[in-house]
Formats: sequence, structure tokens, C-alpha cells
Amino acid sequence: MAVHFVGLNASAATIASLGAVHISIDAGAMYLVHKFSMALFSALQSACGGYEWGSFNSDQFATRYRRFLTFFSLIYCCFRFYK
Repeated sequence: MAVHFVGLNASAATIASLGAVHISIDAGAMYLVHKFSMALFSALQSACGGYEWGSFNSDQFATRYRRFLTFFSLIYCCFRFYK
């Protein structure tokens, strides 16, 4: 399969071109490339005032994951002393 891009191309064009054997693009065309993103439900936010739904890229996901680890390591330290 061959794919030829014309005009402005966004995320859906990326997916459409994944299986192509040959990809070409017009001289005046543009192809959008961005970091991977995914939908995420952050239950950690509930401890800070509410749940959070969103579509986060890898940097935003990493920030939330670090918060998650920090939050639960603090909880672990608190409960460890009550044994």
C-alpha cells in the first residue's frame, strides 16, 4: 500500500500510514508529529481534592507517576511505624 499526503495531516494520518510500504508527501504539505498520549484516570488526585480524567503525553504521565510514588511512599512510612 502507498500513502501520499496532501495539505495538513494530523494524528489520524499517522495511524493511516503505519502499514504503508511507500509514503510520500507534497512539497507544500504538513505532517503533524507529537508525543504519544493516552487517556488516564488519576485516583491520586482524590487525596488532593478530586479525581482527574485527561489525555496526557509521556511527560505529563511521568509527572503524575512520580506524584503517585511520592504519595504512597509517605503513606507506607506512616503505617510502618504503627506496627
